[in-house]
Amino acid sequence: MKFSVFLIAIACMSCSQKQLYQIGQEQQKNACIKHAMTESEYRECLRAEQVSHKEYKKIRQQVIEDK
Repeated sequence: MKFSVFLIAIACMSCSQKQLYQIGQEQQKNACIKHAMTESEYRECLRAEQVSHKEYKKIRQQVIEDK
């Protein structure tokens, strides 16, 4: 596991923030699918609404401004 994280880190050194965000979203989806115990949980993982990078940046900026 640590080795794969290391390889991803090396591969992403030239990645943009958007690409890194998308990789993180995909990792979360894969983890959800891996830990799904029932068919309905699996389907929920597949249907999970993912926030676009643009929307994520808006939300993040709002949180920063509200502090």
